[in-house]
Amino acid sequence: MKFQELIGKEVQVLCVDEDNLIDWWEWGKVDYATDDYIVLKNESGDYVLVQKGEVREIYAVDKRTKVYSRKK
Repeated sequence: MKFQELIGKEVQVLCVDEDNLIDWWEWGKVDYATDDYIVLKNESGDYVLVQKGEVREIYAVDKRTKVYSRKK
Protein backbone atom coordinates (compact mmCIF):
# COMPACT_ATOMS: atom_id res chain seq x y z
CA MET A 1 0.00 0.00 0.00
CA LYS A 2 1.26 3.47 -0.84
CA PHE A 3 1.45 6.10 1.89
CA GLN A 4 -0.98 8.32 -0.05
CA GLU A 5 -3.69 5.65 0.29
CA LEU A 6 -3.56 6.13 4.08
CA ILE A 7 -4.63 9.80 4.06
CA GLY A 8 -7.54 10.27 6.47
CA LYS A 9 -7.02 6.93 8.24
CA GLU A 10 -6.16 6.41 11.93
CA VAL A 11 -2.90 4.46 12.07
CA GLN A 12 -0.21 3.18 14.42
CA VAL A 13 3.30 3.34 13.01
CA LEU A 14 6.16 1.18 14.28
CA CYS A 15 9.30 3.27 13.71
CA VAL A 16 12.92 2.19 13.91
CA ASP A 17 16.27 3.95 14.09
CA GLU A 18 18.66 1.27 12.90
CA ASP A 19 21.76 3.36 13.66
CA ASN A 20 20.88 3.51 17.38
CA LEU A 21 18.96 0.21 17.54
CA ILE A 22 15.80 1.71 19.01
CA ASP A 23 12.18 1.51 17.98
CA TRP A 24 9.06 3.43 18.99
CA TRP A 25 5.40 3.90 18.11
CA GLU A 26 3.69 6.94 16.60
CA TRP A 27 -0.05 7.11 16.12
CA GLY A 28 -2.61 9.48 14.73
CA LYS A 29 -4.62 10.35 11.65
CA VAL A 30 -2.65 10.57 8.41
CA ASP A 31 -2.96 14.22 7.38
CA TYR A 32 -0.56 14.25 4.41
CA ALA A 33 1.63 11.71 2.63
CA THR A 34 4.14 11.38 -0.19
CA ASP A 35 6.25 8.45 -1.35
CA ASP A 36 8.95 9.54 1.13
CA TYR A 37 7.08 10.46 4.32
CA ILE A 38 3.78 10.67 6.17
CA VAL A 39 2.46 13.41 8.43
CA LEU A 40 0.29 12.31 11.35
CA LYS A 41 -1.96 14.49 13.48
CA ASN A 42 -2.06 12.99 16.99
CA GLU A 43 -4.69 13.25 19.75
CA SER A 44 -3.09 16.44 21.09
CA GLY A 45 -3.42 18.11 17.70
CA ASP A 46 0.34 18.04 17.12
CA TYR A 47 1.79 17.03 13.77
CA VAL A 48 4.39 14.26 13.55
CA LEU A 49 6.60 13.76 10.49
CA VAL A 50 7.69 10.16 9.87
CA GLN A 51 10.25 9.52 7.12
CA LYS A 52 9.91 6.35 5.02
CA GLY A 53 13.30 5.08 6.25
CA GLU A 54 12.02 5.14 9.84
CA VAL A 55 8.87 3.11 9.12
CA ARG A 56 8.96 -0.62 9.85
CA GLU A 57 5.21 -1.32 9.86
CA ILE A 58 1.91 0.58 9.75
CA TYR A 59 -1.34 -0.72 11.22
CA ALA A 60 -4.83 0.62 10.48
CA VAL A 61 -6.51 1.24 13.84
CA ASP A 62 -10.09 0.72 12.63
CA LYS A 63 -9.46 -2.77 11.22
CA ARG A 64 -6.47 -3.68 13.40
CA THR A 65 -4.65 -4.90 10.32
CA LYS A 66 -1.16 -4.35 8.98
CA VAL A 67 -1.37 -2.08 5.94
CA TYR A 68 2.33 -1.50 5.27
CA SER A 69 5.53 -3.41 5.95
CA ARG A 70 8.99 -2.35 4.88
CA LYS A 71 10.60 -4.57 2.30
CA LYS A 72 13.97 -5.92 3.36
